[in-house]
Amino acid sequence: MPAVSASMLELSSFTPITAVNFPNILQEKPKSQYTAADWVNEGKAASKAGNYEVAIQCFNKAEEIDSPLAMLSVDPHSSDPANMEQGKKRDLAIEELPNIESEKLLVYTSWPGHDAEIKETEKKYQDWQRWKEIVERNRDKSLDVPIPFWIPVFAVVLILLLRRSR
Repeated sequence: MPAVSASMLELSSFTPITAVNFPNILQEKPKSQYTAADWVNEGKAASKAGNYEVAIQCFNKAEEIDSPLAMLSVDPHSSDPANMEQGKKRDLAIEELPNIESEKLLVYTSWPGHDAEIKETEKKYQDWQRWKEIVERNRDKSLDVPIPFWIPVFAVVLILLLRRSR
């Protein structure tokens, strides 16, 4: 077999093939996998570019993701990992929802002719703020672990049994 020389390969005629207008699949994730934070970032970018309609759509998508999470029921006394994860998701959603409404409010105030939307968004912002305060108050209360009702009952029964045995 003959030795291969550089002149035989003609490297100078090699032209790489480049792809045009293909997304970088390693950096971009599909919108179906977007989190609420991703939609908020997308909405902020659209708002900054003056595309207010797209910005509101993005903020609404974020709200659709976070609203159900904010209503999750979480047992504060459970150490179950699934319950704790659910609690983290709920807490994050509760933190984010007033911010989403605030971003929407910024868009509507920059977008003439949306007075009704401004009022509606202000009300939703206040509602989410109130919900956030209620959850925080209940979380603070849940830190005071009450004595389970069966402990005093057990103590009384034990005392009665000890008296009878005498």
